[in-house]
Amino acid sequence: MVHTMTPTSYPQLQKMNAAMEQDEYYSEMITMPFSNEPLKRPKLILDPAETTEVEPCEREASSSHCSALPYEIQVQFLRLCSDSVFLRAGSVCRDWASIVKSNSEWELRCKKLWPDQVQNAVELASSPSPSSVNWRDVRRARSNILQGAIVSCTGIPSAHRAYLRGMVESMGGKFKDDFNCTVTLLIASRVGTPKYLLSIRKNIPVVKEAWVFSTFANAKAADPTEFQLQPLYGLSISVTGGSTVVRHQIQRLVVANGGEYAAALSPHTSTHLIVMPRATAGSAKLEAAQAWGTVDVVNPRWLLDSITKQACLPVGPYPPRGAC
Repeated sequence: MVHTMTPTSYPQLQKMNAAMEQDEYYSEMITMPFSNEPLKRPKLILDPAETTEVEPCEREASSSHCSALPYEIQVQFLRLCSDSVFLRAGSVCRDWASIVKSNSEWELRCKKLWPDQVQNAVELASSPSPSSVNWRDVRRARSNILQGAIVSCTGIPSAHRAYLRGMVESMGGKFKDDFNCTVTLLIASRVGTPKYLLSIRKNIPVVKEAWVFSTFANAKAADPTEFQLQPLYGLSISVTGGSTVVRHQIQRLVVANGGEYAAALSPHTSTHLIVMPRATAGSAKLEAAQAWGTVDVVNPRWLLDSITKQACLPVGPYPPRGAC
């Protein structure tokens, strides 16, 4: 028997189409051809307002099954839906209710959301194998963790930023590329960037990207103070002038506070040059740094104040001349 798929043949599909019109990326999906292979759904977009689950069996399904729609196509169709639409589908018919209750379908959704984190989730569930994990509970436990959180990032490569965005949004948070007053947390790969300095000024937590993975692994928002960037994190600092003893002291301070001490100055990797008072004139490193224009030149007080305040301070107030 050949099934002819027309909108009038499927009142159930019409109901779902109407529901999905509210989801911004589904308007074109419903015209996609179906195949026998599982379809990869796009990046999940979760609105925190929609993350509260609706039990699929709150009311009895309107019919026993979708008789005109082959079961394989029903499954593939529902795999294209967001979590909120997928849950509401359980009240359309009993066939769809059984799909919504299927543990394997929730396992597939989790694997598409967190391909690198599924095994970790299995271990957290203390189950001997993936088949014994309640994947809907795994998804539910992580869908609202970051509800109300607005996250931005700085210094993260664009490809990896997209991965972090997906992780944050899949846990109910919002991700912003632009930094503004609504941001509640900043993920940074290094200190000293404009976003970092604004966060410090506004007392917004600045954390390493490991904060995101810890939040997912433990199914609760991690404490930002445990992942706070050290004041010199990601910086490469050199010194010109001063005795050997003084340089060794500066090296220990830099390394202890998350930075890298470099004996040689480089236009590609060096970020700061500390100029000791007697080296402010005739220093080859100083002249090179000024010529390159890519290295911040500061006096030793910048280092001491940054460590004292546990934040990488702006370099403007610490010119090399007049250093202590």
